[in-house]
Order: sequence, then structure tokens, then C-alpha cells
Amino acid sequence: MSRLFFVLISLMCTPTFAIAMVDLYQASTPIESQNDQERERATLKILQQVLLKVLGNQTALANKDLTPLLAQADQFVEQYAYERDVTNANSVQQLRLIFNEQALNQAISAMGLPIWKKSRPEMIVWLIVNESGKQKIFGVEDERRPLYKGIKLSAQERGLSLFLPLMDLQDQHQLRFAQAGEKMTKDNAFMQASQRYGADLVILAKVIENQGEISVDWEWVEGEHHQALKTQGTMRVAMTAGVNQIADQLAKQYAVVDQQGSKRDYKLAVQDINDFTDYSRVQSYLNSLKVVSEVNVVSLRDKQLDLRVRLASGLVIFNHVVKKDGLLIEAPKEADSDTLYYRLRP
Repeated sequence: MSRLFFVLISLMCTPTFAIAMVDLYQASTPIESQNDQERERATLKILQQVLLKVLGNQTALANKDLTPLLAQADQFVEQYAYERDVTNANSVQQLRLIFNEQALNQAISAMGLPIWKKSRPEMIVWLIVNESGKQKIFGVEDERRPLYKGIKLSAQERGLSLFLPLMDLQDQHQLRFAQAGEKMTKDNAFMQASQRYGADLVILAKVIENQGEISVDWEWVEGEHHQALKTQGTMRVAMTAGVNQIADQLAKQYAVVDQQGSKRDYKLAVQDINDFTDYSRVQSYLNSLKVVSEVNVVSLRDKQLDLRVRLASGLVIFNHVVKKDGLLIEAPKEADSDTLYYRLRP
């Protein structure tokens, strides 16, 4: 009985931390109506939001011509929904899209861009402000305050999860002599207090408010990596700038170009080619597809047209488009062959 009592007390005293995982492949944006034209425009915007989360790096996104990928935006959409907060009379209608993870990843890899996988560091943020001349460290009870909501929103936009400390008696005792200006070494009070939370990355953000704007001194530590920076501006600007720089640095470490996926050449064999008209139909069709950037004929024999095609996106999207159009019908694949087989519909 005493042993059971000890276990129950241990469970009651063990802190639990709710960390909202960010879904990388969905996002939303305000939309006025539900007509197709406006949804198409919004789809481009939402896809760009998702790409930023999946790639992880603003520079990689900005330096690449995404026109071929954006031109196929609708092909990546798996689900869509119009949402409105019924508890708020002033709420704005939102369009939420969920994209097909496999198809989008293939398209990104086909363009030679990096992908930052779903496994991402959990981050604890020690957010410090000056209130009534005293140092105030945000805890879970401050989650609804605009300052924290701003940094959390910025993190979600980059596909990152962060959380505040409990700031219970244990934290308060451990940080009673803490100075925000001290370097974040392993012996630093904030680093010591972070150990109980098991976070992969520790962020210290010291905020100074001045006439409607803020400046933020950032420090963050991940393993042996320690970096610092300063941002300033409106609350939204300063918080977003800090989170963006942290996200970009992390993406450089973790985002990887799939070398296998970036090889965009595929061998196609189209059967039931009976005459020159059939040959021309296949050639014209493949060259007309936005998902195909190059078509080369390898051979034509025994009613089979062998081709090598270069895809502007992944194979998932190519197969989706071909199946939808119906001109080419997928045929059984030969064993141990890397060729994709199709039949020409009569």
C-alpha cells in the first residue's frame, strides 16, 4: 500500500507539458466568398505558406522559381473546408487546405529543394519583460497574452512548436538570482531550469517596450550551438524576425535535399501504338502537360513507344493527371523493371 501511495505521489508531482504539434501540410487564409476563382487565388497563397513550413528556409524558397510547382497547386489539394468562428460575430471566413504530403514532397524533391521532415526540435522559450520595474518571466498562465501569442503564431508559420515554462515554485526558486543578460552557458540558471522540460532547444527572449514598439534580445542554445541576435519594431515584426532567423538556422542543419527524388527522369513505355496518329497523340499529350518539362523518344517497335520524360513535379502528381485525363491507362509493370507502363486508350 505504501508503495502504491509513493507511485501516486510521484505521478502527481511529475509535470506534464502540452506541446501542440504543427501540421506542416495544412494552412488557412481569409477568403471573402466561396467561388472557384477566389479559391484558386487563395490556394496559391496557402501553398506558399505550406512550402515555407516544409522547406524551412526563406532563402531556399526565395531563390527558386516556383512557377512550375505553383501552376499545379490544385493537384496537391487533398481536402478543403470553409471555416468560421461561430462564437465570434466579427470572425472572418477562412479557407483551410490540406495538401497531399507524398505528392508535395515528390514535387519539392523534383525541383532540387530541401525538405525539413516532421521531426523538429521542441523549444522552450523564456520570455522576459519588465513590468512595474521588475523582471517578469512568462509562464503557462501567460499563454493568452498578445506577446506570447505573437511569438507562437510566428513559430507555427514556420512549422515549429514551442512552449512556456510552468513558472511554478520550482522554477521560481531556481531562477531567483537569474540575470537575463548572462551568457547561456550550461551553468546558466535558465539552462539549468530547462533541464526538467527535456526541450531540444532553449530560447531566451528579453523584451524591452518603448513607445509602442519593442526590441528583443534573443539567445538560443541547441546542444553545443549558441547564437544571439537583436530584433526591433512592432510586436509582430520583432517577434516574427527573431523566429524567422532561428527557423532559417535550424533548417540549414536539418533540411535535406533528396538526391534520389531530385532525379526527375523517368522511363515510360506506351503500348498499343498502331500508327503515326497514335504516336502523335501521345507526343502532343505529354508535351502539353504542365507536370512534364521534357519528352524524348527512345524507340518505337512492336507497337510500343519508349520514352524518357522529365517531370516538373513528382510521379504522384503525374499519375494523378494522367489518370484524370484518361488518354493513357496504367498497365502492369514488368518485374524488376524501372519502366512505367501505359496503354493508349483507343
